[in-house]
Amino acid sequence: MAQRDEEVIVIEVKAGKLSAKRKKEIASLSNYIKKQGNYKFFVVFVNPPQEKRLEIDNFEELLFDNFQESLPDNLSTLSSNTEFRAFEYIILDEITVHDKQISVKGDGLVNVGLQYGKDSEDGLIIDDGYPFSFHVFLKYTKENKLEISKINYIEVDTSSFYE
Repeated sequence: MAQRDEEVIVIEVKAGKLSAKRKKEIASLSNYIKKQGNYKFFVVFVNPPQEKRLEIDNFEELLFDNFQESLPDNLSTLSSNTEFRAFEYIILDEITVHDKQISVKGDGLVNVGLQYGKDSEDGLIIDDGYPFSFHVFLKYTKENKLEISKINYIEVDTSSFYE
């Protein structure tokens, strides 16, 4: 309910489908409120947002190959031998299809092995995970396969390592 000067506005917010009984109740309420003088009645129907599913076939493999070939600098400097293991998850937030390429933005969690010392028997190995965000561009090859054509950024948040 909202009031300004002499005018009173009553708003009923509904989500989902209404039963026949509930529709009659709202109609009765509306008639009652309208008879009160400077009253107005509105029914607002809202729909909960539907989850969007963004997916690109083999995208995780493309990113996996990229991490194996070239580990981001701030990850590789965490130990004498930082090894990329896997992704815990990857979430695609935005996909934009351009004329000849596809822009992909998202987030994920990368798992790495941090090795200290010469080899695994002498040194210490710690498994750890770090959140990251990315913006890459994909294109189709002549063989109609997707590949990463450009990396705008891959930013790994390693701040938890230093805490």
